[in-house]
Amino acid sequence: MMLGFDVLVSLAGTVVQIILFVICYFMTKGDFTWAFQSSSGSSSSSSTHWLILSIGVLVIAAIGAVTIVPSFRHKVVDKVKPQVDEARDNLRDLAKQPGKLIRLFAGTAISQVLFALTLGCSLHAYGTSLSFAMLIVINTVAGFLGGVAPVPGGIGVIEAGLIAGFVAAGVPSTTAVAATITARLFTCYLPPLWGYPTLLWMRRHEYL
Repeated sequence: MMLGFDVLVSLAGTVVQIILFVICYFMTKGDFTWAFQSSSGSSSSSSTHWLILSIGVLVIAAIGAVTIVPSFRHKVVDKVKPQVDEARDNLRDLAKQPGKLIRLFAGTAISQVLFALTLGCSLHAYGTSLSFAMLIVINTVAGFLGGVAPVPGGIGVIEAGLIAGFVAAGVPSTTAVAATITARLFTCYLPPLWGYPTLLWMRRHEYL
């Protein structure tokens, strides 16, 4: 049951992220400029459409590989199907309790908002700012890159994504690095210091 619930929570988070990203992306259309350094030393700019297209191609390629290659398909189905079945059963139970269903999706939406506000506060601490919609886009893209990277917690990858997003939004590179480190310090690096003792306490009292 716990695995199925975890899948359900992940699914809810993904749905909320996609909805927020699509809305905010069209609100900030044209506000990002991605610069790529050529071999001659000159830079060329392109809009975020190329980034979105690249991500889409990677996702389609991954889905195609899993679908076409039998060995991959069987492994994925054997591992995912039981969890998906449990998640579907949990979703049916939640559908009978609209209050819990609302809290599930509202909770994930609030977490995304808080992460974006944290980025905004970190930028403000160094004398700059971005719109809330731009922060949502940057946080979502960085989170996606960190999720697909084979690195625990996306450490390093998320930081690179945040810095690239800030710079693309017009933030000076030095400020982007400082704001990223500050945001990640409070959302990733420090929480384990009090999170681990809390986990032990909850296990000791059989809450987990």
